[in-house]
Amino acid sequence: MMQTHVVLCLVESGRSAEAPGLARTTLVLAEEVQDHGYISMLHLLLGRALHELGDFDQACDHLKFALAGSREREHRALERMTLQHLSQAYASRHEWQAAYEAAEAGHRLERTLHAQDMDRRVRVLGARGKWSA
Repeated sequence: MMQTHVVLCLVESGRSAEAPGLARTTLVLAEEVQDHGYISMLHLLLGRALHELGDFDQACDHLKFALAGSREREHRALERMTLQHLSQAYASRHEWQAAYEAAEAGHRLERTLHAQDMDRRVRVLGARGKWSA
């Protein structure tokens, strides 16, 4: 699924107009092989590209699909990114309450992920200390 990374590069480099076509083509392939991680990522990228192109309704649809997929698969990092972009898309549509709720959910998830990361680091450092002694 190298094309997914190309779509990411297009979006990240400001070439969003080129991204939707490749994203849709790649999405068909990801759906054929049922690679749900790539399906969610492609919907996120397609949503981002469409948002940058001013198609806020379609952007929200794709971002909601990405959010549902990331939650279903418990892919928390992807969920956090999707919430951030969904909040921006809602704000572009002047849906302030929905924008706030998505941003708040993203911040809560960010704090949870940070706490889990810190806990892992403490455990790793603790294990290293046991081996060093």
